[in-house]
Amino acid sequence: MTQGMTMSDFVLSGLKATPGSVAKGTLGGVSLASGAIARLPVVVVHGREPGPVLLVTGATHGNEVVGTAALTATLRRLDPEKLRGTLIAVTVTNPLAFDAASYGSPYDLAHMAMPLLWPAMPDGMITQRLAASLRPAFDVATHYLDVHGHWDPGYAHPMVMLFPDQAADDQVRADQARMAEATGVTPVRMFEPKDGSGALVGSIAGQPAAAASTHGIAGIMLEVAGHQNVGGTDPARIAIMNVMRELGMLDSPAETSPRPRIPGRFAYHGALVNKKSGLLWSTRPMGELVEAGAVIAELTDPWGDLVEQIRMPVTGFRWNLSGAIHGSHSFAIPEGIVIGFVAGKEGD
Repeated sequence: MTQGMTMSDFVLSGLKATPGSVAKGTLGGVSLASGAIARLPVVVVHGREPGPVLLVTGATHGNEVVGTAALTATLRRLDPEKLRGTLIAVTVTNPLAFDAASYGSPYDLAHMAMPLLWPAMPDGMITQRLAASLRPAFDVATHYLDVHGHWDPGYAHPMVMLFPDQAADDQVRADQARMAEATGVTPVRMFEPKDGSGALVGSIAGQPAAAASTHGIAGIMLEVAGHQNVGGTDPARIAIMNVMRELGMLDSPAETSPRPRIPGRFAYHGALVNKKSGLLWSTRPMGELVEAGAVIAELTDPWGDLVEQIRMPVTGFRWNLSGAIHGSHSFAIPEGIVIGFVAGKEGD
């Protein structure tokens, strides 16, 4: 322990953790018609020595359960007696959507990756009320990691988003960069795409990690393979613990991701949208560096005829091919669907 410094109890919304301990409880709560109460499960791991306060959220989108699994796996490996600082693990950030196995809440269609935290709205719609109960965790956090999951591992490649345009200052920007590098997966700098495709899936600035960075809390957003399953648990668990090591919370050596980063520097280009309807076929693997103009996907009609070739808009990589992203993720799709996301290589 640093000489002359002692750790105090850590208190979050009435949940108290003494130094060198683990506290488990819930945040907030909204009542349902049945009388059941939906709450946010939270685990606080409070170390013996001073250090950062890292907030990590899982199931921000309710059907992306890999974040919950990754936090569970992380918590099983932590010894609070050997931890510096404090980990706040919100294992299920949107319990309404989580229980319904849906992207957003079945009650108001909202999800926790929307701009719900600044300002907090405790008297708003049901998901806004849940988000307001999460806000106290941000108020005490120094760093933030939001864990998401894409579709089947065969159609996704792990990556991590950082938000330099939203950073409050150079220190937050630098912390974003070192946290992203520490994850062991490919960092992508996020910007509002020039073609306007960002509006199809929501503003970059509205993402919780971006909004946190605007308010002085260095935030990044991790995307791994695995969605309604736990297939991406290990890469996500390694990323969480590597970030903790980078922040000085753990002394153990960094681990190598089983799906390591793609060489080069990358920035968000935008979403892929199909023009024709049909059955979607991928022609190149996810995470492969592809030249601009190369065919990366095709669509065939119900008679088996080729109706569209989707080409790479820039030299870079796709981190997923998701099919109908806000529905069942079926690869039988109508026209005009966001079917995946592209990052362009910088500096060439």
